[in-house]
Amino acid sequence: MAFHVSSSPLLASRRVFTDRGPSMWSWLIALPPLTVGMASNGFAFYLGIALAVGWLIMLPLAAYLPRSAAALLPPIFAAVAFVTTLGTQPFNSAAFWVFSWASLGMLIMSIPKVRRDHWEEHAG
Repeated sequence: MAFHVSSSPLLASRRVFTDRGPSMWSWLIALPPLTVGMASNGFAFYLGIALAVGWLIMLPLAAYLPRSAAALLPPIFAAVAFVTTLGTQPFNSAAFWVFSWASLGMLIMSIPKVRRDHWEEHAG
């Protein structure tokens, strides 16, 4: 019985993933939210921990399943974290700036690229 994987027009971002797996920079971007989250109390603690742990869990999942829907999990997670940070953290606090920049960096790094060969083979 043959196993068939459907091709998707999206690939996981090459800024996050190298040929050997996730790049070092994609792992290190979770360090500032983790540090600020551990130093905070209240909701900032939980948001910082969730931001770091969620990124570290979804990154290998998207790296090793790059042509599936799992490649879309990191950008969706980063966008939700960015909106949550903007809505819940007090403006001009350390947690606000660290979580905002980290989630925005995660979002920019993880935006998938479109496979051009997919559109050429299905064009007509």
